[in-house]
Amino acid sequence: MLARLGLLLLLGTALPAQTWSWATRGMSFDSNDAFAADLVRERSVAFGRFGTWELAGDTWLFRPTSRAPSSRHGHALAWHPSSREMVLFGGREFSSSAPYLNDTWTFDGTDWTQRSVSVAPSARRLAAMAHDLLRDRVLLFSGTRDNGPLGDTWEWDGQRWQQMTPRNRPPDGKLAPDLPRQRVALLATGAGSSCEHWEWDGVEWLRLPVPATPPAGFGFAFGADFARSRLVCWIVPTGTLTAQAWEWDGTTWSQRQPTVQPTSLRGGTFVYDPGRARLLLLGGSLASTPPSPRAWIWDGVDWRAGPATPSPTPMQHISAAVDWPRQRVVAFAHDLVSQSSKTFELEGGVWREQPGPGPLGYGEIAFDPIQLETLLFGGSSQVFVDSNDTWSWNGSNWRLLQPANRPSVRRDPTVVADPVRGRVVLFGGLDWVSTFAPLQDTWIWDGFDWTLVNPANTPPPRAGAAATFDDGRGEIVLFGGEGRSGSQPFGRADTWIWNGANWLLRQPTTSPPAGSRHGLVFEPGRQRVVLFGGIEHHTNGPSYWITEYDTIWEWDGVGWTPMPGTSPPGRARAVYDARFGRIVKTALTPSFFGPAPAEVVGIGNGCGGARGPLQLTASLPALGAAMQFDVLQAPAGAPGVLVLSLGRQNVALGAGCSLLVDEPMTRFWLRANSGGFATVGRSVPLRPDLAGVQVLAQAFALDPAASLGFGVSAGVLVTLGH
Repeated sequence: MLARLGLLLLLGTALPAQTWSWATRGMSFDSNDAFAADLVRERSVAFGRFGTWELAGDTWLFRPTSRAPSSRHGHALAWHPSSREMVLFGGREFSSSAPYLNDTWTFDGTDWTQRSVSVAPSARRLAAMAHDLLRDRVLLFSGTRDNGPLGDTWEWDGQRWQQMTPRNRPPDGKLAPDLPRQRVALLATGAGSSCEHWEWDGVEWLRLPVPATPPAGFGFAFGADFARSRLVCWIVPTGTLTAQAWEWDGTTWSQRQPTVQPTSLRGGTFVYDPGRARLLLLGGSLASTPPSPRAWIWDGVDWRAGPATPSPTPMQHISAAVDWPRQRVVAFAHDLVSQSSKTFELEGGVWREQPGPGPLGYGEIAFDPIQLETLLFGGSSQVFVDSNDTWSWNGSNWRLLQPANRPSVRRDPTVVADPVRGRVVLFGGLDWVSTFAPLQDTWIWDGFDWTLVNPANTPPPRAGAAATFDDGRGEIVLFGGEGRSGSQPFGRADTWIWNGANWLLRQPTTSPPAGSRHGLVFEPGRQRVVLFGGIEHHTNGPSYWITEYDTIWEWDGVGWTPMPGTSPPGRARAVYDARFGRIVKTALTPSFFGPAPAEVVGIGNGCGGARGPLQLTASLPALGAAMQFDVLQAPAGAPGVLVLSLGRQNVALGAGCSLLVDEPMTRFWLRANSGGFATVGRSVPLRPDLAGVQVLAQAFALDPAASLGFGVSAGVLVTLGH
């Protein structure tokens, strides 16, 4: 996990019982998410629809918390200097009918706390917020509701909100701390041809009479580059599609002439990265493109590409397979923005797009056990011209195959590998060319050609059925699918087995609900086929709606058994990722179903000196991913140590603290910065056998003000997992 932790874990522990659960990992940054810089902990913090994240170096780390604000957009986030906390306010949940919010939350680097306040700004979204270092306040200005901008001014002092009563009211804009002038600056597009530059002096809004400001425009970003004592504006002038970079030095605005421009990027959000003293631009996009998949760094002269920000492109019809020799999950999907196909491979919980052109979108893939490549059948173009081509992916390139025979053009066939017999089986689908009816033919791919077979029994016509190879019983299991009664779709709930020569109907006493597009995958640990998710179509005259299932079922070769818990609902293509020992639901923000989810749990109490108890936090210890331990509230410059242990004890040290770590252990020496913060980070080994292993961490730092002469943190128990 951290340096030498691989040796520590090899000392051997009994693995815990395998408890399976779902977890979704992903982050999509856009202009409706909120970012702020923690200048003490030297982190950029983000809160969005997928929780709390922190930028450590070039890696965004998921920060697990026991509680958090509800998922929302348009909320404001800023750092409060003296309390060393992030302050989050307002926003709106993800529904056009959802109410606007006016709750206040603070984040101390460990957890979120909802603050109970008697007076607060009214509910709103898109408020401008920034910290005022000189006056130790967080300033909030305006925001919108259904009836337009609010235009009011508020300050947060760490405990309460106070409404301010300035005589002047600027137009809506964005805020940033202006270090040279020791004020908070507001940049607003206004009603003229140029932006308006205002500043807050603690009592009044004052418009600065500067001779030149950035041109008025749209989709602009505004932020403070603390390392260079500059304000930066990135804006698309009205009537153009080319963004401009401007800087404020405390006296004058100047346009910069970078030679490199961020690709397909306008708007977005600036966030300062105090860990590496750089200003990052995140998230913006042109109307015809998805958000930029990486941050961009501004150095005052030019732009350069920065750390990647997981930001999935909107995709549809994702088909997936496991490349067994390469131990990769391969996904093929249709990009809704560019109307083109995309190929991805799963690495460390994130989909990485693969280069090069490929087949048409909407194809179905399975792994070819003869050629040892990923096989794709069918697809359709952006104008929905369907195909019955056959393609092969070798991990680097797609190549079009030329079999003598092939199935007819269709949509949503079931394509599944039969590794025992060295075949790929294709069944059914929807005839989208002539009859617009489901099909029930069976085709076999032998690595070179397609062959139509005529078994004695065959399932009724259907499209979108779920199927997987049951490795424990050496047969293919097929369930459900979409049938048609006239033009009306309906779901099926029958279970069929393919034994290599014939389809056999199974008749269990209990079955999952009727539907199509379930996830179906063999889980080798329990020798079961797992089914989850799926949808059912409903029609009543002209009315049409869909039910999305979130249930989990298991097939043991004889019958179906409902399992406790829920799965991500809806369409649920799935594969088993043997490298991690988990099931992967192949959305572009993947969900994982597997034993021993990664967890972080606090144990005991800390103690310390003038700054209070020494604190220790940890990011989520997911296999194959980066993680971080953070020590807070140590004396400035104090040396300390982070101790990791497989054992556990409870030895009283005095002052309410206990020694919790035990042998065997490993140590990492550290030194707190001027804000009392230190960090240790590495990566968790990509080893499925480590899932469920627990490691106890505890931090110690010299502290003359502490009764023990040193501060002791509470313990942090991390469970390695998915």
